[in-house]
Amino acid sequence: MIRTLARVFFGFVLACITAGLVMVLFVTTPSELLSTNADAFPERATQTLIWGLLTATHSALFAAAFVLIATGIAEYMSLRSLPYYLAAGMVISSLGFIAQYSSEVIGQPTVLNNYALKAFLTAGFFAGLVYWMLAGRFAGVAADNEGGKRSSFPAPPVPPRIVVKDPSRGVSTGAAETSGGTRSRMSETVAAAQISDDGDADRAAARRLKTH
Repeated sequence: MIRTLARVFFGFVLACITAGLVMVLFVTTPSELLSTNADAFPERATQTLIWGLLTATHSALFAAAFVLIATGIAEYMSLRSLPYYLAAGMVISSLGFIAQYSSEVIGQPTVLNNYALKAFLTAGFFAGLVYWMLAGRFAGVAADNEGGKRSSFPAPPVPPRIVVKDPSRGVSTGAAETSGGTRSRMSETVAAAQISDDGDADRAAARRLKTH
């Protein structure tokens, strides 16, 4: 359980960082970074990275609830296919785009354009890809291992069936017979033994009388 939570959290953090950097690279494109002169490049690259981390933090705060639902379903159903995580990332980024548009102030520049929509969808795509590479393709592994461990235990042994042979009827009866029937047969056997002993005693007494 702890390993699963750590794996999901680690994948979520790096996915958000990826989404933030992709969003910033749509504002400051890679071509602009490469065209920067050598003296200003370190400062420009550092500034881009900081913007990416700030955007990642904002994305994480917004997407946390949706990611929790998507990953919970994936872990419960052991969903490890890449298309599921790509679709989940793009759907969550689309919700972010809608939230951004709904919070705009009238008269201010709007986010409702193809370039911004492309930026959100691309960020969600790469975020889903990164999450799948780090965590999604291992979804449900811990649950599967626990299930295998439970199934590896041997079944409890079945107690042997005791068979008692009834000499008076010449048949075998199982151990499921009632205790009353067993006691009655035992009493009959003891009575027969006593009669046999009494007969032997009478014959011995008769022989003694004859000798005298």
